[in-house]
Amino acid sequence: MSTIMKVAARIFIVVFALVTASCGGQRQSSHSSVSATEASVAEDVQQETASTGRSDTIADTGKTVVLDFYATWCPPCRAMAPTMEEMEKKYADKIEFKKIDIDQEKELAAQLGIEAVPTLVILSPQGEIIHRLVGYKQADELDEEFGKL
Repeated sequence: MSTIMKVAARIFIVVFALVTASCGGQRQSSHSSVSATEASVAEDVQQETASTGRSDTIADTGKTVVLDFYATWCPPCRAMAPTMEEMEKKYADKIEFKKIDIDQEKELAAQLGIEAVPTLVILSPQGEIIHRLVGYKQADELDEEFGKL
């Protein structure tokens, strides 16, 4: 391999590593499975928010809840925000959307194992984690996921 190609390859690797690390390192699968432990964590979070009186996190609405974990400094989060607003309007009758800034809600993010942003955690009406989407998602991908709910 020529010297120029070696340098270009190294530059690519460094840039890729920096971009990935800037939003928490999206090494998780975009469709990760949900363990029983995570499901019980969602119940604990629901009980904790009820005891503190915080109605802005997980409310008992009888609807599916989408927790949108983001950070103000995250470019993919900022890029996905208009799409999420569109989804919120489209699915308002059956899904409750909650935006959660990981820098403001560090305990909740840690409790739910949020390692990268954007991350969407989908909760059943009973407060159990039923699905998790990690990384930037386009409108058609979100439509497909939310249409199943």
